[in-house]
Amino acid sequence: MLNRIPASPPQNEPKVFKTYYKHRLRRVLIKITQKAGIEGLTRLHELRHSYATFLLSKGVDIYKIKELLGHSDIRDTMKYAHLPTIYMKNNVKNLEALDNM
Repeated sequence: MLNRIPASPPQNEPKVFKTYYKHRLRRVLIKITQKAGIEGLTRLHELRHSYATFLLSKGVDIYKIKELLGHSDIRDTMKYAHLPTIYMKNNVKNLEALDNM
């Protein structure tokens, strides 16, 4: 469904159509997430957070994620990637492994 929608509206479109376009994309996202059974994903911007967190969970270096997202400050990337939750879970697993030695 998303592959049928152009990445952005034509440049010569009046502002009212650009606003309509943004809302149309959001409605498409909501429809897709409902069909997929994904709750809470209702804004296009949330996809950036999901993308960053997914990359981090797959072991992609935080500095590479920073470049992919186009951030100039690593602190912004850290907010997007939800670092504390993922790293705390991994650290707890490492501590539990030490306890079992």
